[in-house]
Amino acid sequence: MSQSTTAFSNALKNVYLPAIREELNEKTNLLDLFTEGDLTQYEWQGKALIFALHSSRNYSGVKYVPEGGGLPNAGNQGTADLTVPIAHLKGRIQLTYEVMRASRSDKGSFVRAMDFEQKSLVNDVSRQRNRALAGYGSEVLAVVTTGVNNNTTQTIKNPGGVSGTVNPGRFLQPGMFVAFSDPTGATIRGVATVVSVSGSSLVVSAGITTTTNDVISLATNSLGSSEDSIGDASMGILGIVDSTTYVTTIFGLDRSATANAFFTSNVIGSVGVISADVLQRGIDNTEERSGETIDKFICHSSARREVAKLTEADRRYAASDKPQNFDAGTSAGAGKKDLTFNGWSFRTDKDMAYGTIVGVNTSHLFWLPETKGEWADEDGTVLLRVSNTDAYEARFRVSEQFASDKGNAHLRLDGVTVTISSGTYAD
Repeated sequence: MSQSTTAFSNALKNVYLPAIREELNEKTNLLDLFTEGDLTQYEWQGKALIFALHSSRNYSGVKYVPEGGGLPNAGNQGTADLTVPIAHLKGRIQLTYEVMRASRSDKGSFVRAMDFEQKSLVNDVSRQRNRALAGYGSEVLAVVTTGVNNNTTQTIKNPGGVSGTVNPGRFLQPGMFVAFSDPTGATIRGVATVVSVSGSSLVVSAGITTTTNDVISLATNSLGSSEDSIGDASMGILGIVDSTTYVTTIFGLDRSATANAFFTSNVIGSVGVISADVLQRGIDNTEERSGETIDKFICHSSARREVAKLTEADRRYAASDKPQNFDAGTSAGAGKKDLTFNGWSFRTDKDMAYGTIVGVNTSHLFWLPETKGEWADEDGTVLLRVSNTDAYEARFRVSEQFASDKGNAHLRLDGVTVTISSGTYAD
């Protein structure tokens, strides 16, 4: 009888190829714009950072006067302060002595467990920073559609707190520890681990009694009591570029007050099908109000596709006596070049709100870091002993804020008609 792989299987080895292959989307395009681009950075100092703003003119003190006429009534310039607080994001890992020992060499593991956990946590922190930066500082991951009594299954809507029912669980993943609370975050209904997310159905590990429009955020109970994270995030682009839709009072400045209307962004709602006219109108309106010009657009890739359609009918192909292999796509679609409008590029980000295009003047956007990212080591070591068990932990932290010193220098288009693939979104 011939020897075969089946008969010889116990003597054959499984051969593992080198390295652990990355399957997660680690891109943080929006965060990179602030932290790795040309935006101005101010190092954090003290209790808060203050932007002193010139908010109004001496309107009564200027007047054409006829010969012998009275001088204008004296007036004064108006000023206001933008008081920017710090936001803290922290990550934590814990490893047993045994796993650290077992993974100490290539013979026993692909990577060192400690090194793998540390590097991956830094990426995980950046992933949450990017998500928050695409939002408006609320830290809402989703909203409860209809309250239920002591149930592990919750129906959800409004991903990231932005109105919508498409992919409402795009910011929720199995394994996340989340809190359900009232919209203010003051009353916590309960905390649980996400088991699964499918469409508008969210399954968690424990039954929770919720009320319609309760909000979901990242949670902890490490101190013995449950804590949510509502209102603890750094400010996001939807709050920076806003009038009063998401953030009425930003850094102490009430944009709903008549005296503070100067800080409201140019927001055009219910856009529908995007057109070159709407884009140009937004740009022109912003320049008229602020004297500043939009120099970059930020949106989800679905919105960029709609802008790309504006030129599809105008594409032309050069004639030739040789067979042609026409490319039906674009360099922007392949990620090789940016799509542009008036020469200003569109930067896409996986976490941006659907149906929204943000236009910014980058000279008026700022990254304000206190701690750009560090492992806690004030006592001289990154590894801390865990009490009552043979294990170690480490903590990574970022302290920062994002802001604009001129809210009316930016533009936002809401309600843009886009086509979204259901169930397709970044982890």
